[in-house]
Amino acid sequence: MSGWYAIQVRTGCEIRVADKIQKLTTYGILAVSTGLKKIVRLSGKGRQLAADVLYPGYIFVKVESLTDSIWHLIKSLPFVQRILDSRSILEEEMEIVLEETSCEVEVVVQCANTNNEVEPVICEESSLQADKEARVSSHTPQEKKFNLISFFSEAFFTFNKKDKVFVRIPTDVYQDSLAFSCNAIDERNPYQILKMVYRFCQYVIDSVKKRS
Repeated sequence: MSGWYAIQVRTGCEIRVADKIQKLTTYGILAVSTGLKKIVRLSGKGRQLAADVLYPGYIFVKVESLTDSIWHLIKSLPFVQRILDSRSILEEEMEIVLEETSCEVEVVVQCANTNNEVEPVICEESSLQADKEARVSSHTPQEKKFNLISFFSEAFFTFNKKDKVFVRIPTDVYQDSLAFSCNAIDERNPYQILKMVYRFCQYVIDSVKKRS
């Protein structure tokens, strides 16, 4: 029966080892996860690629069956140290690992002053019907002003670092927001991005409320 196993490797060599193991698919290797979270960072400097090391010194390998021959094959690779446990990782635990390491879009918001206060990001909160009307006509929906940073701090992972606030948005949510938006988005403008994602989230929430 197939299963996931944690392999300890030399810290800093996770990607190199994973790349070598991925070439062993003919030997019963089904999948490899480096334990790195890929980040697409959007800021005033444009789009940048980055990665967070969530499990330094470990990679995760899925095999058809962890036989002695497969383990010796993996162990023979440079920088591989040991298998963490001869028993496979529980499916629900591995689902958490894969979810944690899924790619995210990171929106970087510059703080307005030395007290790390973010410039207010104001958006219009509209009902589903008003939003639909706004998408097909020039009429402005009835507005309810509020701060978007507060919304994102509750809905997604956000954190402060020096003079910036970082908002992490799941890639699928960002892509769906782009598809939903009628207007072109400047990825160098964090406020446009946050407003776009909020409007999509509000549309989904209103749709669920309407069905219930």
